[in-house]
Amino acid sequence: MKTNSLCQLNSYDFTKLSIQWKPSPDRKEFEIDNLVSHFDYDVWQNTDHPRLYLMRFGTTFQEETPDNQKLGYQIEAEIFANLELSEEVEAEKQALFVRQNGVCILLGIIRTQVAMNTGSFIGGKLVIPTLMPNEIVKE
Repeated sequence: MKTNSLCQLNSYDFTKLSIQWKPSPDRKEFEIDNLVSHFDYDVWQNTDHPRLYLMRFGTTFQEETPDNQKLGYQIEAEIFANLELSEEVEAEKQALFVRQNGVCILLGIIRTQVAMNTGSFIGGKLVIPTLMPNEIVKE
């Protein structure tokens, strides 16, 4: 399939999306000052079509109070995606290119789902900050 973009998302599926709200034990209001995040991913290249890739991207987010209590939102997500690279991407740059662009695309999808779903939670809408893929992706 010919694509107009350098990295095209052909399809994706969530395998996990868990959003939990953890109140304080005494049910009093509390302040959140930190959002701890962890990321993990794997990428597989299609052996028959070397410009097609399957990517798994997983992430967790945990809100914390100033005294490091794990309160507020606890989020886990995992998503699989089929990505296609344009012929313009040089072969020696494909591995890094697909990882950086795949992380950017999939994190954007997760951010959207989290914001949409947390809008109905007691803690209000959570907008996960924009992150730079080069801070997540291994060289």
